[in-house]
Amino acid sequence: MVLSTYRDALTRQKLRELEKKLIQYFAQLCHKEDLLTQVLIDPETFAVQFRDVHGRLLSLASFSAGERQLYALALLQALRAIGQRRLSLVMDTPLALLDEEYRQRFLRE
Repeated sequence: MVLSTYRDALTRQKLRELEKKLIQYFAQLCHKEDLLTQVLIDPETFAVQFRDVHGRLLSLASFSAGERQLYALALLQALRAIGQRRLSLVMDTPLALLDEEYRQRFLRE
């Protein structure tokens, strides 16, 4: 029971860290600063909710293909940042869906 309580508390803590890092990295990559301002990850189901600057729920499906690519890249970067282990990753044409501005921003950041 103690280990289960500790595991649940640690999971919640890591998810809050992941949410913060995900917003940070997405903001660095995306020039639309008000597009995604809050991410909430349910600790039971790991379902992800997105909110904009006005607190409105967003659907990942409403993002452009390039914005979804940036979200995926930001998520991978956030996981790498909070993880205790190195994250190996092989991506086939990771910048293919990004326009020139996003490509340059990604390469700089």
